[in-house]
Amino acid sequence: MFFRSNKDEEHIPDSNLTINYQYFFERIQQGELTVDELFDAICRLEIINISLNHEDNPQLIFESLNSTGLDLSEGDKIRNYILMGLKTEQQNKFYEKYWNRIEEFTGYEVSPFIRDYLSVKQQTTPNVNGVYTAFKRYVEDKAGSDVELLLKDLLDYAKRYAILLKGNCADERLNGCIYRLNRLSTTVTRPFFLEALRLREGNIITADGLYEIFQTTENYIFRRLICDLPTNALNKIFLLLHREIIRMDGSEDHYVEKFIYALLSKKDRTRFPSDGEFAECIVTRNVYSMNSKNKLYLFERLENAGTAETKDV
Repeated sequence: MFFRSNKDEEHIPDSNLTINYQYFFERIQQGELTVDELFDAICRLEIINISLNHEDNPQLIFESLNSTGLDLSEGDKIRNYILMGLKTEQQNKFYEKYWNRIEEFTGYEVSPFIRDYLSVKQQTTPNVNGVYTAFKRYVEDKAGSDVELLLKDLLDYAKRYAILLKGNCADERLNGCIYRLNRLSTTVTRPFFLEALRLREGNIITADGLYEIFQTTENYIFRRLICDLPTNALNKIFLLLHREIIRMDGSEDHYVEKFIYALLSKKDRTRFPSDGEFAECIVTRNVYSMNSKNKLYLFERLENAGTAETKDV
């Protein structure tokens, strides 16, 4: 009988290591593999040992070797970039204290999280396949940056990111709003929401204020869908929205009021549809030709909005 950990926190079902282990475990349990066959397979494994001199750059060698095999995710390359240059003891400490928790909070989807993190920090969104390169440039531009401070900042944002993924905060109103926004697949709002959550943590905005920000954003996005306004404008709007709000008076004061003003001030393709425009469009819009996730959102809102009982449409 092969060893299996009974600790739930150590079981990561989506990990490739877990999936591969489960595959061989079930084959052995079903008698499809004999012990001799398994031993023979293990004996054919190859292990490469590369010795480096002090002047060698392990990250550059890693990148070169990785380019010849199965591509790692952008997040995998970033993890190696951050940790590889550290001593073994410090690597283990930082991995357990920071990186492993970052992976858990982001649902083991580190690459899109880092992309949103860089969007917050640099006010520009890197290409999906260029997140590692953009992150490396970001760290290098911050000359002398402390690795632990960087990891701590990443972890703080990962905790906020988890709220956007799962809606697991104390405010059930906010959780419901996040759930509906995720149904609409509004990932472009995340850089802005990350900053709104940061301001809530610092008590710059209240719980009611945070909920108003999320609810107004939900309203804005769905009105635009019904009025058939282009969605490609949303990326730049929410990427720069926090900076736009701060620039109004150079402070984070009255943040919610300035946020609402900023959205209502949008013109033409980026506009916030008025009540009249929305009412006219929802009467004439061919709802059944809309994307299925948008149709389900509308039906769910028609069924459940303002009611105490929630029905699964």
